Amino acid sequence: MFNFSSNNLVWISTKQHDRFLVHMMMDADTKRYYWVYDFKKALKFEDGLNYCVSGKVNSADKIYLVAENMKVKLQKNVS
Repeated sequence: MFNFSSNNLVWISTKQHDRFLVHMMMDADTKRYYWVYDFKKALKFEDGLNYCVSGKVNSADKIYLVAENMKVKLQKNVS
């Protein structure tokens, strides 16, 4: 396992499983999609906000991004 952090993720959707949630997110800078696994079922995302998500990457036969922390990214006011 190793640490990961992404600073500009946009929430797309959430799929609920018995033991965990899977949040589909897109990096607003690179336009890459990620599936973030939430085993605590504690992360709540809102549409239209950018998030900083950190956690662990668990690599067995596939790479799983296991979220440990999330916060809303502060938006700069552009006038």
